[in-house]
Amino acid sequence: MKSDGFFRKFIKLIINLICGFAAFCMFGAAVTGLFNEGGKILRFAQNGILLSARVFFSLFMILFCFFCGLFFVRCVMGNKAPEKFTYLRTAGCVAVCLAFAVLSGVLQSYRETNCRYLYYLPSVETGMTKHIKRSSNLPFDSEDKIEINAYFNFIGGGFADADKVTVETDETLGDRVDIYISYKGDDCYADAYFYGKDEYEYKEYSELYVSLYPKYSRVISDYEYAQYYKQGIMLDYADRFAVCSVRIVTAHPEKLILNIDYGKNL
Repeated sequence: MKSDGFFRKFIKLIINLICGFAAFCMFGAAVTGLFNEGGKILRFAQNGILLSARVFFSLFMILFCFFCGLFFVRCVMGNKAPEKFTYLRTAGCVAVCLAFAVLSGVLQSYRETNCRYLYYLPSVETGMTKHIKRSSNLPFDSEDKIEINAYFNFIGGGFADADKVTVETDETLGDRVDIYISYKGDDCYADAYFYGKDEYEYKEYSELYVSLYPKYSRVISDYEYAQYYKQGIMLDYADRFAVCSVRIVTAHPEKLILNIDYGKNL
């Protein structure tokens, strides 16, 4: 009998620890959401834009997290909880907040369905053209083909544009590939990573992955976001730079496959 009592106490302790931790996480999420989303909504409002559906979504998600925290607190308190603080009422508040959050989220998604997404700021096009070079040695002697993936935002195009990616031959390079990138906007770094097809079972070819990223954190002001949002344009994925052209110089052009079928900007 004593062992049964000890076992029940142990299980209750574990449940209380789990519920207590869950309550702490939920209250933390509510407070974090209050500061992050509340500040964003306030800044947007100051720039003349009121995202009503987003406001309600954020509000009810915060309340959802708060009442979830209360529910877990109720689980820990058990019979010691106030009579008005029942499981049914707390769970009801959780369900109502979740339902309204889902509804407002759907309305917000519907509002943004008709919006157009930009992958770089339009102001980038008026900037000065800059150049950057990246070189990489490739095992041409041991590979039939090597696929080059360049996931860039091109001016006037999406992640790739066949007219802006060219391959040139220079037989003096040997196994080296030189990549010249022209771009506009914020100063950037470039990287080129080689992955053998044996590293990934699903790969048909080895891959040279070329990326370009800004030297500094991408920052789009609330004013910029608000002004474009009014015009039905979203900047969620917008960078402060865009690529004008890419030149790939190699001694083995016949062994390269350009993966540039990625469509245009929406």
